[in-house]
Amino acid sequence: YVSIFAAAINRGIPVLGAFHWSTIDNFEWNLGVKQRFGLVHVDRKTMERTMKESGRYWMRVIEKRGTK
Repeated sequence: YVSIFAAAINRGIPVLGAFHWSTIDNFEWNLGVKQRFGLVHVDRKTMERTMKESGRYWMRVIEKRGTK
C-alpha cells in the first residue's frame, strides 16, 4: 500500500503516517497463538525479539523514502 500513499501525497493529500496492524507478534482471538502476526518475532520462552523479513522490508521503505 506504499504506492497508494505515494499517489495520495502526489495529489496533495496530507498523509501524515500509517500504522502497521501489529509491531510484534500478538494474540489473535480466532487463532489463539497458532498464527503469528507482526514485524518482529517474539520467542515465547526467552522473550527474545528478532525482526522478521517484513520488518526489514518496512525498514528499507522508510530509509528509502525518509520523511518529508
